[in-house]
Parts: sequence; structure tokens; C-alpha cells
Amino acid sequence: YATEAAEDANNTAAKYSQAGGYRLNLDARSNTEIGVVRGFGRLANGALDKAYVQFAGISAGRQDSLADIAGTTADQFGAGWGQSNTGINYTMALGAASIAVGLENANNNNVDASTYISDRPDILAQVSGKFGPVGVKVTGVSHEAINSASGTGTKQGYAFLGQLTADVGSGVGLILFGGMSEAAGKYTGSPAALDDLVGTTALKGSSMGAEINAKVGANGMVALAGVQNKHESGATETTTTSYSVFYQHTVAKNLTIRPEYLVSESKTGATKTTEGTVYLRINRDF
Repeated sequence: YATEAAEDANNTAAKYSQAGGYRLNLDARSNTEIGVVRGFGRLANGALDKAYVQFAGISAGRQDSLADIAGTTADQFGAGWGQSNTGINYTMALGAASIAVGLENANNNNVDASTYISDRPDILAQVSGKFGPVGVKVTGVSHEAINSASGTGTKQGYAFLGQLTADVGSGVGLILFGGMSEAAGKYTGSPAALDDLVGTTALKGSSMGAEINAKVGANGMVALAGVQNKHESGATETTTTSYSVFYQHTVAKNLTIRPEYLVSESKTGATKTTEGTVYLRINRDF
């Protein structure tokens, strides 16, 4: 994919760069006396990105977080919502609904996270269900934030996240998602430069987004998506807004190609930066 960026109040010179990457997914499943046992691993540019095992409702390892509720197919959306994390969770089915609880490594958003990371894991709980053409998912998070000004003193942080999906007919789908957080900015897409807790000031965040996608012919799909994240730390507010459009085409069985354009704008006070990224994704399943 190629990336072109950057325009702010003081610099109108365009910058352009290119980069490439790959992901290799390995998925093995087998039937046993306790049900299906699954092992999954993913390499991303040579590094182990995901590795987990699932059986009897238990999932353990580095995996998608219960807090990753953005659910859109746009390439960058969901990032910063705890998209991958290491932990263990248990899911119990209740008819059309299910309940999941989990422990995940502390998702700290302090600038110096290596120093100011919590000694206890983040606690997550999720209720989800599919009711005809409508799907609902709600996640709650408990997070302990540590004062980044001194490294001592904590505050109980939290986040609440939700997602609504709907099949509106004629091959058209809709996804709405959003959430709020206090002293747990990572779960609402906070920039890395913002601390969860500075002295007695806790970071407050909110996020909302939507996607609409539609089938095009027998082998295509087009989608439009957008998300806006807002975070306040005292009198300082940072807003990040992103929009994406893509078209995915099935070239042959198990082979898809997807061009995508993503534009993001970040604003803090009078400072504004804009970045545009063009992706070309080729996916092959075996």
C-alpha cells in the first residue's frame, strides 16, 4: 500500500511514502470429546501478531480483545480499541445471546507505559446477541490508571462500548458503534500522547462511528465508513476524525482484491494535521 500525508496550519508541503506488508494466518481445528479445539496463529511482517487456543468456551493467548467492538471492515478502524491483547476469557451461550468475561493485560495509555502500567489486569464483560437481522454487543471494562506525573496514586478507570449491526435487505448492511471512557482512553481510540491520569486529572473520552456496506453484483462489495474520537484532559481537547471508502472484488475462488482510501484528521487546539492513505489488499485463502 502507499501512504501520502500531511498538511497542517504551518506546513502545506505534501509528503509521500510507500510501504508494504503481509499477514499469514494459520488456523487448525479438530473435533474432540469436549467439542472443537482450535489453534490460531498470525504472522504480521515476520512478527507473531496473534497466537491463541480455544475450546469449551475458553479462549486464551494473544487474541482479539472483547473491547474491539468497532467491527468495521475499513483497514484502520478498530485500531486503538484494544484490537489485540493477551488474556483469557470464557463465553457462555444463552440461546440467541451470549455472555463473555475476561482478564486482559492492563491496557495502559500513559506515554511512559513501561513505568506506569497497572499491577492488575483489566477486567472485561460482554453481552452479545443476534436477533433476526439485528445484532447487539455491549462491553464494559474496568481499568486501573496510574498517575503519570509521579508514578504513584491510582484511579479506577472504566469504559463502556456498544455495537449495533443490521441487515437492511437487498445486500445492504449497517454497523453503528461507539463508547465512552474515563481514565481508560485506549478503549476509545485515544492518541498515544495522552495520559489516562495526570495528577488528579483523568482523561475523558468518547467515540462514535458507522459503516454502510452493499453488495455489488455477484462478486463485489462497496463500503463507506467513518469514526470520530474525542478526548479531554483538563482544558485540552483532541479530536480525531477518519473516513474510509473501499471496494472489494472476488477475482476467483478464495482470492479477493481490495483498494481502499482512508483520510484522517487530528486536531488539538489550533493545531490540525491531515493524512491520506491508499491501501491495496490482496487476500488468498487455502
